[in-house]
Amino acid sequence: MNVFNSRYLMFKQVYTHSVCQSIDFMAADALYEANPFFKFTEAIHKPDRYMMMTDNVLPFIEYSDDPRLKKSK
Repeated sequence: MNVFNSRYLMFKQVYTHSVCQSIDFMAADALYEANPFFKFTEAIHKPDRYMMMTDNVLPFIEYSDDPRLKKSK
């Protein structure tokens, strides 16, 4: 019971916090703008390609000098 109560409290206090939600929206907007470059809508049908992108996409966008990712950056 303590595990479930702790998860509930974390969800209520952390995950729904306005700063966390703002960061989530910013990341979603960055990924939306980067879709023409990465072609996420095609990658979801190829699991091996999709799995390669999951951990490295946001840092790649952040440090990229590619002009196609300027708006996403």
